[in-house]
Amino acid sequence: MVLIFSFDHDHSTNEVIKWLNFFETPFIRINTFQELPEKISHAKFGVNSNSNFCFQQIKKMVSCVWYRRNPINDVPFIDSDYFLNSTTHTSCYHEMIVIRNLIIDELDDKYWLNHPLNSSLNKISVLNKAQELGLSIPPTILTSNKHLLMEFKQKHIEIITKPLYEVMKLEDKNNNKYMNRTSLVDNNCINNLDDSFFPSLFQKNIEKSFEVRTVFLEGKCYSMAIFSQTNEKTKIDFRHYNTESPNRVTAFNLPKEMEIKIQRLMENLYLNFGSLDFIVDKNDNFYFLEINPVGQFGMTSTPNNYQIEKEVALILNKKNNEFTTR
Repeated sequence: MVLIFSFDHDHSTNEVIKWLNFFETPFIRINTFQELPEKISHAKFGVNSNSNFCFQQIKKMVSCVWYRRNPINDVPFIDSDYFLNSTTHTSCYHEMIVIRNLIIDELDDKYWLNHPLNSSLNKISVLNKAQELGLSIPPTILTSNKHLLMEFKQKHIEIITKPLYEVMKLEDKNNNKYMNRTSLVDNNCINNLDDSFFPSLFQKNIEKSFEVRTVFLEGKCYSMAIFSQTNEKTKIDFRHYNTESPNRVTAFNLPKEMEIKIQRLMENLYLNFGSLDFIVDKNDNFYFLEINPVGQFGMTSTPNNYQIEKEVALILNKKNNEFTTR
């Protein structure tokens, strides 16, 4: 049986499950760890003669695991008082971490497509590793010093800033929405900063010809070119989606040497699945930007007829069959 961790509204998971049903592959889908006792009725903890927690029923049932999304994020707010709510939420989150880590330990010998310990990467570490393995990256600085930022801006003329972690979405009491996504940094912005500010990531803005999104799945690359440069809304980052006038996309074959470097990078990071983003400049130079191990892949699969959802299901079905024939 395949164990899937996801969200209930994740489209890609729904599409993979359609293929699992077609292949008659048994599976259990967990959208939040709170569902665990309900979904797996035999998942009861006990203490054996060696006084160790055991989770043998799940170990016997599960053939492989697909860690599509992090179900720990789905921890409810329980009180209107902000401090109490925030404290309780944090405590519940860490309680869930204990359950997650137990599952990881107990299913450590199973096949994992994506792994929770690799599901959130350090962007700076990945950039350094990519550069070590021969991939070009934009000139980058991590700083909290206004003077150093001004020097960086003078050297590279046009620079951008982006989150060090994930994109944060905020909404105030007037329903105004805010998001810390990739943005240009001009002189006025820098001048308004204090001499010391919160540590932030800055990069040279590469004048691009187009962008490339590559989905890596067990050694194979599925890539598409995204022509985002001519649209003012997506010019800096195609993820500033323009739903009224979507970017043109097309299937794209990466140069062989790029695929080899991607393979080495993913192996080095112990990743067998993930979405990678690149910029291609006016001279056809590729610049690596980042990897999202649990990123969307339907946007690459569907318009280019890659059927990545089917390929995921085939891998899970194969691993399940190997397990049941032991």
